[in-house]
Amino acid sequence: IRVDLRAPRVTLESVRPRAISPDGDGVRDGVRLAYSVSERANVALLVNGKQRARSRFRPLEGSIGWFGLVKGKSVAAARYRLELVAIDVAGNRSRPAGPVTIRVRYVDLSRANIRVVAGRRFGVRYVTDAKVVRWRLGNRSGTSRDGRIEATAPLQPGTFTLVVTANGKSVRTAVYVRRGGAAAAR
Repeated sequence: IRVDLRAPRVTLESVRPRAISPDGDGVRDGVRLAYSVSERANVALLVNGKQRARSRFRPLEGSIGWFGLVKGKSVAAARYRLELVAIDVAGNRSRPAGPVTIRVRYVDLSRANIRVVAGRRFGVRYVTDAKVVRWRLGNRSGTSRDGRIEATAPLQPGTFTLVVTANGKSVRTAVYVRRGGAAAAR
């Protein structure tokens, strides 16, 4: 009887894409990690230290994917740490390969805060893989398809929230509206 005590080695070959948006639209919904192993072994994908996927077969080269879901729900927009671990038939576990960081995003705005004079037009760029975004600012709303939202600031000074939604996922940013004319020059 021979007891296998040697852990397999797993090498992370590539990760694509590095930014995903698991919103179900079929565009960049998941990430795929290509790997190779030193012996036939299953490969587990760890996301922030927790196993989220496992290969079904034991090829020496393969790939494994993660679609940004935990218990069937899309994860929050954030950075996630991915690692691979190989487990051979004897149960020996490799050291983790990686880590690599990917980003989950649904819609990103070019400006964290927007400062504008009351009643003036302003624009903000966005990045998303959605075909159309919807936006709302106070009682104004609209849609955009070209990566830029054009809006008019409310007439009243104050702090407002611009809500931008892509495929059901929203991001918010503050819009600081100040008085125009001589009061704005002070």
